[in-house]
Formats: sequence, C-alpha cells, structure tokens
Amino acid sequence: MASLPATFRAFRIHDDAEGYRSGIDEVTIDDLSEGDVTIQVAWSGINFKDALAATGKGKILRRHPLTGGIDVAGIVVDSSSDQVKVGDRVLANGSGLSEVRDGGYSEYLRLSSDIVVPLPETLSMREAMGLGTAGFTAAMSLYRMEACGQKPGMGPIVVTGASGGVGTIAINLLTAAGYEAHAITGKVEEFDWLEHLGARQCISRHDLHWGKSRWKRRAGLAASTALAATCWLESAGRLTSGAISPVAGWQAGTA
Repeated sequence: MASLPATFRAFRIHDDAEGYRSGIDEVTIDDLSEGDVTIQVAWSGINFKDALAATGKGKILRRHPLTGGIDVAGIVVDSSSDQVKVGDRVLANGSGLSEVRDGGYSEYLRLSSDIVVPLPETLSMREAMGLGTAGFTAAMSLYRMEACGQKPGMGPIVVTGASGGVGTIAINLLTAAGYEAHAITGKVEEFDWLEHLGARQCISRHDLHWGKSRWKRRAGLAASTALAATCWLESAGRLTSGAISPVAGWQAGTA
C-alpha cells in the first residue's frame, strides 16, 4: 500500500437518527468500500443524480453512509490486480458508485478492478469527467443502436431531453457520426444551442401529443421514422465548450 494520509476529505451522505444530511467529512481509507485498486482522485463530474443523492430528493443510495459521486478519474496509488498498475490513469462510471459503494467525491477511493477503465491517452482526467457519465451514456446508446443495425441512411434519430447533458452530447455524437439528429426539449430557449450542436430540427415537447404510450410509433411526427431511436435518459447538466458544467475538482488537481 502506498503511503496514504491518516485522514482525508470525502463528501459523505448520511441517513440515521440525526436525519438525512450530507457534507465534507474527515475519513480514513478503512471507512470506504472495499476494492483491490486504490486511486488518488483528481476529478469527478456533477450529475443530476448526484444532486438527488446529496439532498435526499431521490432514493439513490441503497445504504448509508456513502461518499457521493457517480463517476471518478484519478491515478492508481495501490493495486493488487494484475490488470491495473500503480501509476495508471483510470476512470469509472456508474457501476454502483454513490448507490451501493462509495463514489468519486473523495480525495482517495477504493475500487474493484473490474469497473476501472484505463483513461484514453487523448483525454485528460478533467476532460474525461467533463464528458462524464452523461457522455458515457450517450456514447453507449449510439454504440448499442449501431450494434443492432442502425445506420445513418435509415433516417433521422430523435433525442428527447435534448437540452440536458446526455441529450446535448447525443446530438453532437450523432451529427459527427453522420446521422440526422432531431431534438425534443421543453426548453425552447435552447433551440439555438441545439442547432449549433448539429440538430436539424428542434421541437418543443409541449407541442407534441404522445398518445397513451410514448413508445407507440406515430405517423406524421416530423422527427420520426420507422426506425428512429429515442434516448430516454436523465439530463446531467448543460454541455459547454465540450464539457458538462460544472466539474468538481479535488485538491489533488492532477491534469
């Protein structure tokens, strides 16, 4: 084990006899979830889900106390895994972080090696967390659609919740991949921004009649085709200059 400070800071969420609360606590490594990889945290994104967890407005945490933060990027300082080495730059998204195990809002964190992903050489840790879980979700959505046979020539792709973190990155990714992307959002003031990202058409969700089932294909819907796909995903913040704002950085400050 690399030399770790006796205590360090973590954003802990509690639900006990004193009530539901969250804030910065001094913790030890033994206070955190088990894992065969220990990292010094550099960055973690701020997501809508993190806000729900921190305030208790959503039933996100399944045990308490836990450290918040649905994603994390940092440098490995200790590892008992053959796949992850000390000094590696790594990241983790989702995988139970800030739900059933401690998340990224901590100066140090233990993770299971099977959820750790090597950081691509072309990304800094800050950039990776700027894209964050929202970017990962949007990319996996497109990957899955194409694995199922989706191609640009099949027609437009509709993205709902288009002004959120997942939606804005999805619009950007789809356009870059050659698709015609159409945006549905309740925030009409974001139409110009979505068009800037590549949306061919922007539609207010308030002007749509979804019928009894939102999954039922409806003839005549301008942004629909027989093979259109829809991303029904939580928004995590606005995409600004290639990153979801804001991004949280701990004192480590590693680039």
